[in-house]
Amino acid sequence: VEYFKLAIQAHQSGQFQQALMHYQACLQLQPDHPDALHNGALAAMQIEQYELACQMVDQAVAVMPESPQFHNSRGRILIHCQDYSSALSSLKLSEAVGGGGFQVDLMKGIALRELGRYEDAIQSFERARSQAPEQALVYQHIGLTWQTQSQYPAAIEAYQMALERDAGLIDVYVNLGSCY
Repeated sequence: VEYFKLAIQAHQSGQFQQALMHYQACLQLQPDHPDALHNGALAAMQIEQYELACQMVDQAVAVMPESPQFHNSRGRILIHCQDYSSALSSLKLSEAVGGGGFQVDLMKGIALRELGRYEDAIQSFERARSQAPEQALVYQHIGLTWQTQSQYPAAIEAYQMALERDAGLIDVYVNLGSCY
């Protein structure tokens, strides 16, 4: 229990390597501690240890398969691993066990776009946008999806909407410039 508290403190202060070390110490004492597995996976993802993150989140899901948050995190980690098909399956499982919302729709859109399912990706991004219309990130991904299909006017419009919400998105300026 003490290791878990130390892990949470380190995690919340952005010390992901230290947090991961404490989560792993907690798991030595309680190998099936679902929150240590889940949070450890997130800490591992933050320091780009994606293989470890996948292993830990898979264990967390095995311990608590009814947790939408665990399926959601698994999808997010798998997107970082570029396993888009598995990510999409995890995100759908998150919805099936009561999860969903902006983050799930946004991540599903990313996975769908990377799988070449552009129309489905746009629909998923539009669901995310309807839930959080002030989130610049969703417009950035809508723009990227349109740009991937050489639909430049639609991409430009989405990128401009992203910049209206967050003028500091450097990637959006680069992508916008590529549309002209």
